[in-house]
Amino acid sequence: MKYTQNQKYSEYCDAHGEEFSYELRNEASQYMTSWPLRLGAILMAVSSIATYLDAAVERNNPYASYTLLAYSLPIVFIVTYPVISLAFSTLEKYSPLILDSIFLFTLAGYCFTLYIIFSGATSEEALAALYPSLLGQVNIIILLTSTFSFHAKYIITLIRNICFTMLVGIGLFLVNYEFAILNQVQLIQGFFTGAIMSWIFFNTLRARFYLKSTDADTRQHLYNQL
Repeated sequence: MKYTQNQKYSEYCDAHGEEFSYELRNEASQYMTSWPLRLGAILMAVSSIATYLDAAVERNNPYASYTLLAYSLPIVFIVTYPVISLAFSTLEKYSPLILDSIFLFTLAGYCFTLYIIFSGATSEEALAALYPSLLGQVNIIILLTSTFSFHAKYIITLIRNICFTMLVGIGLFLVNYEFAILNQVQLIQGFFTGAIMSWIFFNTLRARFYLKSTDADTRQHLYNQL
């Protein structure tokens, strides 16, 4: 029965692809101005400050100040989008791509933060001491950036998530080979967990669009009969 419902949602969204895409663009635009994404911007700012204090005060990292810039691009995008979208309403139709860009810059900021932290290590022992405190973050950040997507085809979301994971993997290897090796399992876990959560999120969007559209059709049909 559950499979039949999912198939019904899929067929309906495929048959009304243009309307579904339009609905997703509106959903993405609303998400861009919602509190969860703004909370994400606050968390990135707090993370940058905490990383700076740890690197500057606890580890005397000469490059610590650069960590404050790591998430500046995604934060600026999130903060300024509501104002810019009011001035340029056509920007809303690109909101799914803008959201993907924010997630991409967030991943780049994470890799940049690691680069600054590792660059400040003065010895192999100090470098190795950093690994335990940083392990376990990779799968979380891949999960958070992979889950939310507003594309009308899930294959686009899946390809996006694969690219995200590959870019993080390449970034880790460029930043620090040993740390990248330690995070191989974290990369795989982050990708598959993100794929599962993004599929659930996508199915939720399809079901909501189906129920909303069919309910509107039913009301219109009853109105016509009256």
